[in-house]
Amino acid sequence: MKAALVPVLIVVLCGCGDSSSFPRGGAARQGNPGPEDLRLEAMADSWKGLTRTERVEAIILLARSGDASARFALGNLYREGKGGVARDDKKAFDLFHAAAEQGHAGAQFNLGAMYGNGVGVPRDDAEAMRWIREAAGNGHPMAKKMLERFPPAKGDRDG
Repeated sequence: MKAALVPVLIVVLCGCGDSSSFPRGGAARQGNPGPEDLRLEAMADSWKGLTRTERVEAIILLARSGDASARFALGNLYREGKGGVARDDKKAFDLFHAAAEQGHAGAQFNLGAMYGNGVGVPRDDAEAMRWIREAAGNGHPMAKKMLERFPPAKGDRDG
């Protein structure tokens, strides 16, 4: 992976939190909602009468039941230390990994960023690019832009 990609990943990882739109996903905030973002928005609309604590509890229950969007949302809460949840990069990584394996593009992108920056897991550029490519292949707009800006070098694995 090119060295110039690492600062971009750091900005993405540290700069995409927005608690005002809780629990909506990142792509929806950018005006490019994916299916998982639309699902979370519908979920959030049905939770309007709930307190923040009740919403977090609901997300935890859904995440435990295997819901990819809930795993992604809970991973974001752990990554950012918001919603009454203490910051825990390892838990965030585990939740993103579970959702990414289910095909959640936002989780795939965040997982790539965590691998690229060594947050919650040892840094692994090949794994970072693997997950960024998966996210792009699943329509994640920021992942697509990153691959356009930093195309794989000749000889890169999976590139």
